[in-house]
Parts: sequence; C-alpha cells; structure tokens
Amino acid sequence: MGTSNGYVSGLVKVHDSGSPADRFNLVFVAEGYQISEIAQFQTDVDDAIANFFGTAPFDEDVVACAINIYRLEVVSNESGADNPACADGGGDDSTANTYFDATFCSDGEIQRLASGDSSLAQSTDEDYLP
Repeated sequence: MGTSNGYVSGLVKVHDSGSPADRFNLVFVAEGYQISEIAQFQTDVDDAIANFFGTAPFDEDVVACAINIYRLEVVSNESGADNPACADGGGDDSTANTYFDATFCSDGEIQRLASGDSSLAQSTDEDYLP
C-alpha cells in the first residue's frame, strides 16, 4: 500500500504562463499508470488541457495567461485502482497496487466514486511543485 507500490518519476510543466509564485498552478497527478502506460497519461493530460482551454472562460487569453499546468508522473506497480464489490452491484473485488492506493466505491455505496490517499497526493505535489 502506498509509496512502496511505485515511484514518482518527475514533474513536467506542460503549460507555462510564468512564475509559479504568480500563477494558479494546476497539477495532473498520475495514479494507476504503469511505466509502460506513462505515454498514455501524457496523452490523457494533453486531451484534458485542450478541453480545459476550449471551455469558457479558460479559452480567453486573459484567463489562460494566469495558469500554469503540470503533469506529475507517478508510476504504479499495477494499473488501475482497487475495485471492491459495491452496494450498487458494481465491482469485481479486484485490487491494484498503486502509489496513492486508489479505490472505486470508496463510500461503500457508489461504484464510480473513486478516491485515494489525498494527504499523500498533496504532500507529493508540494514536494515536487516549485
């Protein structure tokens, strides 16, 4: 469970509007991607950024210039997330060894409700974001 199930390979600034001290900083954090899947994570982030900046008000230069976007590449030992049996009938009782210990059905009731170790995610972001 946790950091023994992977490693952080690095932080990549993918949208640069200036100094992080003077900008809003958005960080996409990989979870449940194995090393062979990091290229897919990069594509997923690029797609999310294109969608983000294609949506008002973020499609306006005056807004976009206030935002930096980073990609925190975290490699997990296994793909996906835990998928326990859930009250709504979803789940297959599978587990995945991931860095942030992600799981679906985190409330025991709703299969698509996913969560992970948010304290670890925050501290990892803080360790890597300048």
